[in-house]
Amino acid sequence: MLQWLENNWGTLVVSIVLILIVLLVVRTMIRDRRAGKSACGNTCAGCALAGKCHASGSNPSCGGEGVCPATEDLLQKIEREKSGKC
Repeated sequence: MLQWLENNWGTLVVSIVLILIVLLVVRTMIRDRRAGKSACGNTCAGCALAGKCHASGSNPSCGGEGVCPATEDLLQKIEREKSGKC
């Protein structure tokens, strides 16, 4: 066993460091989610559904705060499907 540890200590150290990094990222994502922070940064410009909200590139109803209207519609649709109220 000691010989195996000596032969693989570098791999073990790198693996432990990578696992710690992943755990820290997941913890940060969970904390942000609980705090109500958006994964996209709360701006319509970075939203994948920005083209669905508005073609001109700006939407007064979004304003960079809250959830983009197209995203809100999509989330409501998913919730309805989960609850069986299509």
